[in-house]
Amino acid sequence: MALFGGGIEKTEAKGDAARAKGDDLQAYRQFRDALRDAERKLPEAVPRLRQKMDGARVSFVRGKIAEARAFLTDQVSEPAIEALGIAGEYLDAEDAELRGEVAGLLKEARSMQVEASVPDAATVEAEFEEAEADPDAVLEEEPADEPSADAALAAQATPPGSGGAAEFLDLADAGADPEVLFEQLAGALEPGDAERAEALGRSFKLGFVALQRGDAAAAREAFETAAREHPDDPLLLEHLALAHDQSGATALAAEHYQRALELDPARANARVALAGILAGSSAAGGQPDHAVALLEAGAAADPPRASYYQLAAAEILLTLQRPLDALPRIENAKQAGAENSVAAWQLEGAALEGAGMLPEAEKAYDRAVRLGGAAMQPRALFAEFALRTGRGLKAAGEIIFETCIACQATMPSAAELDYYGFLLTRIQHARGQYASALEGAERLLAKGVTPEVRKVLLEVRRSAKEALARKAAGSDEEAPADQA
Repeated sequence: MALFGGGIEKTEAKGDAARAKGDDLQAYRQFRDALRDAERKLPEAVPRLRQKMDGARVSFVRGKIAEARAFLTDQVSEPAIEALGIAGEYLDAEDAELRGEVAGLLKEARSMQVEASVPDAATVEAEFEEAEADPDAVLEEEPADEPSADAALAAQATPPGSGGAAEFLDLADAGADPEVLFEQLAGALEPGDAERAEALGRSFKLGFVALQRGDAAAAREAFETAAREHPDDPLLLEHLALAHDQSGATALAAEHYQRALELDPARANARVALAGILAGSSAAGGQPDHAVALLEAGAAADPPRASYYQLAAAEILLTLQRPLDALPRIENAKQAGAENSVAAWQLEGAALEGAGMLPEAEKAYDRAVRLGGAAMQPRALFAEFALRTGRGLKAAGEIIFETCIACQATMPSAAELDYYGFLLTRIQHARGQYASALEGAERLLAKGVTPEVRKVLLEVRRSAKEALARKAAGSDEEAPADQA
């Protein structure tokens, strides 16, 4: 179960944190990145991450729609059009209702824009009198060199990445100022790196924006352009490596991460990402011990980040199914300051579970829940542990039910609520509460779910119906006892 070094759960935790702070766009990006990794490495996490990603995306779109409505209420059309253009970029084909809202508001905004451009009679008369008094003054004026509203809307509505790197660069040139886009997205950088990025210029910013928007090909092209001017900048090399990695060019990514570390050994993200490649990439020869040594060297050289490196090392060892080797690294991380880290306890739960120490694993997962407060991720991991092992099913059901009851504080999306229901339905089935499980499965299937979730729900429905039929015939087996 991955937590660090590009690990799925680390990225998911960042998404949960962003969602808790109301930053739905950043949450969407984190869940999207975690989902991409999960599709290759951890298929059982795919339904959860897809639900979270869609929930954050829809919440972001709704926020932009609300922002546009507020501008239109104040009779301000340009910012409303900009907000709606951004919302349009994050709509999916199935978002018919939201798409209709955006289209309706765009029509209203454009009508308002046209009305504002038509001068009233008094203005026309004043301008006419001014022209009569000084004809040359009118001739000296030059028309404003601005794109039309239709051109701006078309540029904003074009999905990034649909036509490759050149299209993205053209879009940024024609429809959006890269400086503005970069300012909107630069929160993902460390403060020092944000300042450094300014010196790298326009190409780096274009690449960074493309990377944040999921267009690795465009990012790679822009970063390579920037690298011709700044060949030895570690921040640029790190991001070029990331673009290569996301494009599947793992060997090139490893080379650039290595060069970035040679220039700046304190680049923690580059170190952890390189370790992840060394541990698992056939292109890099599969060097897990080298990867762990690289991380432990980082911990020794950079004590403030020692816990980060130690947990990254533990994650690699867990991925390699070496839980007993992972446990000492987790303990080192806790001693280095991660004793109250939700991620550390989740990782310890996974290591203890992998080592067959289920009572201790249950306690570690429970500790993560207590430290995580209302955060969904540790609660979901506890529930999934219970479903895998049969331990703590009653407690897991109570935790998920409590999450649903108290969820108004975290304002979950409809997709997240459905995921809570998905967990609870499976727990009810595992506890022998077949009528409740059947009801939950039917409700979720009627909503239209992903193929992965549908497959599980169909099996729950089939099994629950069979159990209820046996009970009706008087031959029902005793329901499984709850575990402490």
